[in-house]
Amino acid sequence: MNPSSTPQRASVLPVLDRLRPLLATFMGLAGYQALILRALMLARDEVPWLREVVIDADDDLENFAELGAKHESAEVTRGNEVLLAHLIALLDAFIGEALTLRLLRDLWPNLPTDENFTQGNSHD
Repeated sequence: MNPSSTPQRASVLPVLDRLRPLLATFMGLAGYQALILRALMLARDEVPWLREVVIDADDDLENFAELGAKHESAEVTRGNEVLLAHLIALLDAFIGEALTLRLLRDLWPNLPTDENFTQGNSHD
């Protein structure tokens, strides 16, 4: 079955589909695998249902959509946000904020450029 045709496909999966080739080219397949696995491990501490997510041989989150379909929409959204936040934080830690933002803007040119956005949205 084509995962993009799955109606309950969680929003994090298309994001990872777009990031994977770029990051695998940039840091190698092993680097990408380590990054996504670490992000998932960190996210599991905050979102318990992510503990059941399996990464398959193609580095896809094999059962993410199916598990998400079993939870409330708000909890699925939280799982998506937490996983992506950890992934981006790890990228920031390994390659720095400027390069992380450049890579993300290559994929999503409409990302906010507001300085507060890059500082955790703090509006002091």
